[in-house]
Amino acid sequence: MPGSLLLFGNYNDLRLVSPERAQVLRPPVNEGYNRGYFAYPSVAPPGDLIAWGTAIAWEPERPRYMPRFALGIYALAHQTWKT
Repeated sequence: MPGSLLLFGNYNDLRLVSPERAQVLRPPVNEGYNRGYFAYPSVAPPGDLIAWGTAIAWEPERPRYMPRFALGIYALAHQTWKT
């Protein structure tokens, strides 16, 4: 359907599919991706931005919640991440 956008996520990357193309979006920081922690991605209502919580650090001294996350915003027009 013209103008449609599908977003699929797993623990390691996001897949964005539109009628024009399909692309893989990798997190802005390579911290072993999310190391098994899943954060749900989201598409902004106008469809121009993707938001995804990505691991930016791994802190083994914290026994329960080792990963540190940041919100990554992907701009489709510029194909760039911001955290």
